[in-house]
Amino acid sequence: MDNKCPQCGRSVFVCRNDDNLGLWEADTTICAAQAAVDERRNQEKYKPEPGEMMFARPIDEDLIAGSGLVFKSCKDAYPESNGG
Repeated sequence: MDNKCPQCGRSVFVCRNDDNLGLWEADTTICAAQAAVDERRNQEKYKPEPGEMMFARPIDEDLIAGSGLVFKSCKDAYPESNGG
């Protein structure tokens, strides 16, 4: 049985324990890649083609690579979620 909460990814024994109510606070962050997609979709004259799938790609891959933030896969970005 998987004890991981599908909402937050934590153990249900932690996140759904009534003793832990009030011990959490909400936070937000910005995904720069998703922000670029959202900005494009919100443009006044944007009309997607049938079957169009939009994704973000770096404007300058060398700049992104030089930041040290490039990963081979999304799992590499979150090692705690894959046993790393």
